[in-house]
Amino acid sequence: MLLGETRAVSASRRSSSEEAALSQHVFSTPSWWAAGLTLAERLALPGTPSPPRGNAARERAELRLDRWRTSYGLGEDGRFARRLAELGIDAATLRDLLAEPPESLAARAPRPRWADLAETVVATT
Repeated sequence: MLLGETRAVSASRRSSSEEAALSQHVFSTPSWWAAGLTLAERLALPGTPSPPRGNAARERAELRLDRWRTSYGLGEDGRFARRLAELGIDAATLRDLLAEPPESLAARAPRPRWADLAETVVATT
């Protein structure tokens, strides 16, 4: 079961073994928290995003960008490009930030305090 799929399954319908498996999956790597960093947090990090391994991550990031542009009407009238310019980036930089592997992102970022809280909450429920 993937993390994205678990959102569709209500917690009341999951067994305790499914809950345990989900916790183990989510926290299975030391850099699990890196995907939860906000765009502002990623932009503030030193260095530049490491290129993803293979094209799959880059393609997923490109699909996310396309969904954002169409879902929120950001592609119309150049609003998306203007918003990115306000942040000091372009679409290619944003794509690279979204496609960066969690391990390399975690290497550039300090572990956030909320990661410890999340692990504690899950371990005690």
